Amino acid sequence: INDGSVSANAETLSNAATKAVGIYTDSNFGNIRNSTSGSIMAVANGSRAYGIATKNNYNYGDITNEGNISADASSKDDDATAFGIKADRNDGKIENSGSITAEATSSSYFKHDANAYGIFASSNNNDILNSGSITAAAVKSDSNNNGDIKAFGIYADENNGSISNTGSGSITANAEGSR
Repeated sequence: INDGSVSANAETLSNAATKAVGIYTDSNFGNIRNSTSGSIMAVANGSRAYGIATKNNYNYGDITNEGNISADASSKDDDATAFGIKADRNDGKIENSGSITAEATSSSYFKHDANAYGIFASSNNNDILNSGSITAAAVKSDSNNNGDIKAFGIYADENNGSISNTGSGSITANAEGSR
């Protein structure tokens, strides 16, 4: 349980990829909870930022956000990808009643992407519930505008469970740039 503040920062002075992760576990079989007073911030100036992530991307337990999660990735030389919550395979429950913000900005002149995911579960086999706020924003800002620009509030490539946005829940996804 996080009742306080978690901050992860990664920065590179070269063109090496960086990764910042607020809360990380190999595989989640228990409960990860960011309480109403909890704050998780991950900032990566180089490549990828994750608010909450599982290494092998398996979630068999519960991931609950009641507070604030912010993931901000920016890059001048690589893809920029931000995940509020990432669990490739969700066999547990992911629930948000707080605020999740994922922002990705790529200013690379070459073919690099900007991708932002509020909640990412490539394979969802249980429940993803939102009654809070999810914002995903991806920006590609260069004169050449090569690369993809994608923003997803909730992403589930394969859904065998349920995805619900209820009550006062709001999901916003914006992708900016031109190709």
